[in-house]
Amino acid sequence: MKRFASQCVICSSTDIRYNSVVELSDSNAVQRIFPLNESLSEPANTIFYDGVISLPVLSLQEADFRWTDQLEAEYQLISLFGKTIDTTHFSSDKKLIIDFGTTETSIINNLISDNYAFFQQFSFSDIITACTSAPALLLNKPNELKPGILSHLILWEKVDFSVKKISKYGKISII
Repeated sequence: MKRFASQCVICSSTDIRYNSVVELSDSNAVQRIFPLNESLSEPANTIFYDGVISLPVLSLQEADFRWTDQLEAEYQLISLFGKTIDTTHFSSDKKLIIDFGTTETSIINNLISDNYAFFQQFSFSDIITACTSAPALLLNKPNELKPGILSHLILWEKVDFSVKKISKYGKISII
């Protein structure tokens, strides 16, 4: 059994929990998610992280997902891999999907740094759900961090909670 605590756990776009713990089995199945202050004493085997815990980052491009006109009506796909972002065609009426073109953390970290100005338009929770839960839904993968799912976790570091943004030095790592 492993427990990971952080200032924020993003379970889905509508379920964001602050000062929480994610408890995993040895096989990485989520056992439970609970508030840090639920225990009267510090839970044994809990690792505390500075940042946000989320589902893994997914890439539609890496999964060879076929984008259709039907999806275009509902989703705004922002592909960061090897492209310059044109925010003039961004629609706030659509659900956002951010595709890094890979799930390789070192490449994603470079893309976060390179596109810092773009990311400042959104809260950290919007960015994280746009590259985790939103693509998971289209790829028929778990799109909500909840008990019973089998998943590794991602830690988003260097999040500025005072302004709810990812900082210029923001990065991800696999927990």
